Amino acid sequence: MADALGRVGRKTEEALETLAGARGVDEAPIEDLLHAAADAVFGLMVQRELCSLRNQGDMIQRYAIPADVMSRVGIVRRD
Repeated sequence: MADALGRVGRKTEEALETLAGARGVDEAPIEDLLHAAADAVFGLMVQRELCSLRNQGDMIQRYAIPADVMSRVGIVRRD
């Protein structure tokens, strides 16, 4: 389980870095990147719960998850 937690943590970091790099860039697909980051954060939350790590506040602080990403966690988009 720790290996899976590490993988999903890296995926979350990558999604958040991609989003941060796209902010302020004209015509960047910010909405898509926000939802991708939120999906990655949701996966991290689930994996942490499976590992009995229930303090999500620590995770939010450690990964510096922006509020606009957190507000989309758990939302399923219909394309």
